[in-house]
Amino acid sequence: GSNAMLGSINIVTRAPFLMRGKYLRATVGSQDTGNAVARWGGQIADWDVSLTGQYRSDDGFDDVDDHKRFQDLRFRGDYQAGSADAVSVQLGLTDGELGADGKLDPNKNTQFRDRDLRSHCQQLTWTHNEADGGRYRLNLYHNYYDTDDTYYIDNVFNPGSSWIIGFYTATSERYDLEFQYDMAPRESWRFAWGFGARYDELSSDLLLYEEESVDRKSGRLFGSMEWKPVKDVSMHLDLLTEIHESYGSETSPRLAINWLASPSRRFRASVSRSYRVSNLLARFNGSHGVETDGNDYCQAVVSTLHDDFTPEKVTGYELGYMERW
Repeated sequence: GSNAMLGSINIVTRAPFLMRGKYLRATVGSQDTGNAVARWGGQIADWDVSLTGQYRSDDGFDDVDDHKRFQDLRFRGDYQAGSADAVSVQLGLTDGELGADGKLDPNKNTQFRDRDLRSHCQQLTWTHNEADGGRYRLNLYHNYYDTDDTYYIDNVFNPGSSWIIGFYTATSERYDLEFQYDMAPRESWRFAWGFGARYDELSSDLLLYEEESVDRKSGRLFGSMEWKPVKDVSMHLDLLTEIHESYGSETSPRLAINWLASPSRRFRASVSRSYRVSNLLARFNGSHGVETDGNDYCQAVVSTLHDDFTPEKVTGYELGYMERW
C-alpha cells in the first residue's frame, strides 16, 4: 500500500527453460470461486519461451459489489546471444471486470454495476556479462491501464435526461527506461549503480474535466555498496535520488550492518530515510456537482492538479536477531 513501511516484498521469477513442459491448475470453491492456470514452456528456434493463460473469478462478499472476472495472457521469451549477451522479452494482456464497490440498498434503488478493466504491458531487457564479473543491464518497459466505470443516473432537475457518472473511468500509461551496472572488484566488495527515466500520463474526461490529460516526467540515480571487512560481517550503503519535474529532488539513504555470529545466528542493524511522492491521480483535488445557467442544470466537475506538495518522509531504525534451531 501507499503508506506501507517495515515490510518485505519477495518476488520470485523463473526463466522459461526452468518451466519446460505443460502445467495445469484449477481451483473451485464457494462464492462462485473459479480459478484456472494453463502454461506451456519449450523452445522455439534459439528462444526459450513460456506462454501462460489464466482465469480468475469469484463473487466476493454477499450484498457487496466486489466480484471479479479476469482473463490474463502472458508470454516470455529468452535468447542467449553468445556467451556474454542475453535478451529477454515479456508481454502481458489482462481483460475483465470488477464490482464497482458499494452495497446493494433497495430503499435507495441502488444497483450493482461492472467496472471494466483492460491493461497490457511490454518489457525488453538486455544483459551483458563481462569477463571480469561485471554486468550491464538495460531495461525498457511500457504499461497501459484503462478502466471504465461509466454509468447514467436520472437528472432530477431535467426529467427525461441523464447525467454521466464514472469516478473510476481513466486511462494511464507509463514508459520506463533503466540502466544498471554490477561489479565485484574484490572478494570483499560489491557495487551496483545505475540511472533511470520515467514518463507518466493520465487522462480522464470526468476526473480531469477541461484538462483532458496530464503528464509528468521523473528520473532517478541509485547506488548500492556491500563491504565485508571481516569474514562474518557485511556493511551495506544504499542511496536513491529521485528527480521529479513537479517539485525537485529527494535522496533516500540506507545504512545497514549484518553479523553472522554462527551458522545459525545472525544480528543486524539499519537506519534509513525514504520519501514517497504521490502519483498523478492522488494529487488531484476534484469536486463533482451541478451548475445552472439560469435555465437548465448541467453536470460539472472541477479538478485541480497540485504540484506544491511535500513528499511523505519515513525514517526507520531496525535491530534484528535471527536464530535457526
